[in-house]
Amino acid sequence: ENHKALADPRTRLIVGDGRTHLMLGEQTYDVIVSEPSNPWMAGIASLFTREFFEGARGRLAPGGMLCQWAHTYDISNDDLRSIVATFLSVFPEGTMWLVGEADVLLVGSTEPMDARIAGIAAATQRPRVAEDLATVGIKGPFSVSSLFVAQGEALRAWANGAPLQTDDRSALEFSGPRSIFGGKRDDNAAALRTLAAASAKPPAVAKAFADATPADWRDRGLMMLRAQAFQNAFNDLSKALEGNPDDAEALDGLIRAAASLGNIPEAQGFLTRLAADPGRSTARLALSRVLASQNNIEAAIRIPFDMLQANPGNVPALEQMASILADIGDVSRLEPVAHRLLQEAPKDGWSHYYSASLFFLQGRPVAALQAARNAVALDPGNAKAHNLIGASLAETGQRDAARAAFEMSIRVDPKEPGTYANLATLELQAGNRELARRYFSEALTIDPTSETARAGLNSIR
Repeated sequence: ENHKALADPRTRLIVGDGRTHLMLGEQTYDVIVSEPSNPWMAGIASLFTREFFEGARGRLAPGGMLCQWAHTYDISNDDLRSIVATFLSVFPEGTMWLVGEADVLLVGSTEPMDARIAGIAAATQRPRVAEDLATVGIKGPFSVSSLFVAQGEALRAWANGAPLQTDDRSALEFSGPRSIFGGKRDDNAAALRTLAAASAKPPAVAKAFADATPADWRDRGLMMLRAQAFQNAFNDLSKALEGNPDDAEALDGLIRAAASLGNIPEAQGFLTRLAADPGRSTARLALSRVLASQNNIEAAIRIPFDMLQANPGNVPALEQMASILADIGDVSRLEPVAHRLLQEAPKDGWSHYYSASLFFLQGRPVAALQAARNAVALDPGNAKAHNLIGASLAETGQRDAARAAFEMSIRVDPKEPGTYANLATLELQAGNRELARRYFSEALTIDPTSETARAGLNSIR
């Protein structure tokens, strides 16, 4: 993406010191974005001083905006408040936005900000803007507006008493590095969430929260999940599911957020409450997935089994049943389910995937390969099917083709742990121990419960 931006004829690239260019130049800008390295790096504190902010304001066109990045991690609360106080000394009506758990954006303008904030909803609907925002998981205006923390007086009250950073007295140059090595860690993200809850919101932001639908909370939660702000994601997706318990995307995101937090029991309790209503079939199947992940296999199977008793052609229930049985390698029970799936949904990629799984478990890699390719033909984004193609090719001795299939699976879904474990096993068999170690480690990072990856790492050691 950076290469595309540089190739754009509207781009003018200047290689040099950004602060010097800003201070000595005469050109004005509608927007200036300052995203320096962390302030613990030598010399970076000079990009958080009052003089720098004044120089940037002097280069803004009428109505122009400065967006200054800061962060919540490895920085003391005192230092973060000092950065905010310094920014507000130049942009008194400045605003703060919290992106995920880690990134803080301070946005100020030469003019009042409320009109700009009111324009967020319309701006996010512009086709090219919407396309850009989608690349970072933003699907609508609420996902942007809801990042607002505070502005003006409320922000000034939070930073009250913090010293200003100036060119001739930049304590941040010394306190920044100390924050990394000190024993104390301030939870700045939590402090900013508390500030956001207590602060008055601009009318447009208040309206965005008042009008937010379950789909808005789902989209925000999935955005947070993508940003690895897992607790935020879990909270947002829980709120979405309170309003729409059968939202499949929200259910999947909730489980992934809980797994990343190591808090599957909380997700199980939440889903158990949702699934108490027998009409909530999607929530019931999500609970089955969670139970299976906890090795509570028979309880997990019971849910789709009961649904199939009522409706033998229920494709989602058949798929969930097949998923559990394939994972535990129960060929005898998987066979009739896989056959029924093909009958009920012959054009569904997952039907062919579970047939491929059955063939692979039966020791028939050639048949498994063909069925997995059928699955990919119907659904090119099925990472598990690409993984199974790789495993089938490896079984038939086609290692180079297997490696390519595993790599394709990772491109489709970089978070599929089974693919990394299979690729690691392939590299280990080829004698590439260091590559194997890296892939086994990646599998464990994604899924700490992977016994295959753990055993593989132990064999290398």
